[in-house]
Amino acid sequence: MFTNIQINEDELNTKLQKRLFWNLVLTGCIANTIGFLSNVMLFGMTPPTIVCGICVILIVLCGVAGIRFGKQRTAAAVMVLILSLIEFPFLFYVYGANMGVYLVLGIVGLTVFFPRPYHVPAIAITILINIAVIVLTWLHPNTIEEMDRGSQFGTMLCSYVIVAVSVASMLCNLISEYMLQRTHLLKASRDLEYAANRDALTGVYNRGYLIHTLKQWMDTEDKHFLVALIDVDNFKNINDTYGHVYGDEVLTELARLMKQEIRGKGIAARYGGEEFMLLFETPDRQKALDSLDRIKEGLGAYSMSTRQVTITFSGGIEEYRTEGKIDELFRSTDKKLYQAKNGGKNQIVC
Repeated sequence: MFTNIQINEDELNTKLQKRLFWNLVLTGCIANTIGFLSNVMLFGMTPPTIVCGICVILIVLCGVAGIRFGKQRTAAAVMVLILSLIEFPFLFYVYGANMGVYLVLGIVGLTVFFPRPYHVPAIAITILINIAVIVLTWLHPNTIEEMDRGSQFGTMLCSYVIVAVSVASMLCNLISEYMLQRTHLLKASRDLEYAANRDALTGVYNRGYLIHTLKQWMDTEDKHFLVALIDVDNFKNINDTYGHVYGDEVLTELARLMKQEIRGKGIAARYGGEEFMLLFETPDRQKALDSLDRIKEGLGAYSMSTRQVTITFSGGIEEYRTEGKIDELFRSTDKKLYQAKNGGKNQIVC
């Protein structure tokens, strides 16, 4: 079960990485293509135009390489480095604006796509480079392109839209994956809880859960209840005659009958081997005896239809009345089961 959970977690992480990778490739290509075409129309083949064109080519190459060799995470990290350490600082130097926008997108990209041990160093280097570019811009202003106010506004608006779409897309993917993983983890938690409390063969509660429930009931003030311990008669002979597989089938059918009968009245648990224990919330012995009789009739009908033999069980019933310990209750119930066995089997001793 733990292996299955790990596999599911790995599958989820792989799917998320692929979606984020495609998100980076598409937004990177679209943004740089828009920048390239805009620069061509406004300024011609200037250095910023060429840089945007080169970035489109590099992003496409990284995307193809990531898909071709199954290294999407590595390809994504290379793309983020190209954008955050080369293109964004260069564009700020040229246009003298939108540093904050570029820096935010770069940090988000590094956080999402860069290997976790290198997050802090990569972000620190990015910030230092951007600070250096700011100082360079102040000391040696750009002379590559001169933009009027309308071009500056258009460039700024385009940058904000591209960053907003990119960040929103990554956040949507992350939130979607978080909700999916949360659903898987909740299911895994329920499965683990079920496995921890149930008997693997029969599906009824196991002894650990039985003792836990008994302690809770004993700690409840003025709680009176009945404990029934039953044991399949001549179970060794059943295994020797019909095989252990059929023996397991008998135990499974007995457990099914117990769960069906005890529903809403208490719990049924496997005590050990071919022994089962039922906890009845009501102290009414006659009702408990009637329930055990119905279970016994069902088991007999099953064995007769499958092997033309009547399989029975013996049992002992003990009442708990606000005093005593679990060990004492078990010993007392086991003693009555022993009496039923010695008294000829196929009977319940109260």
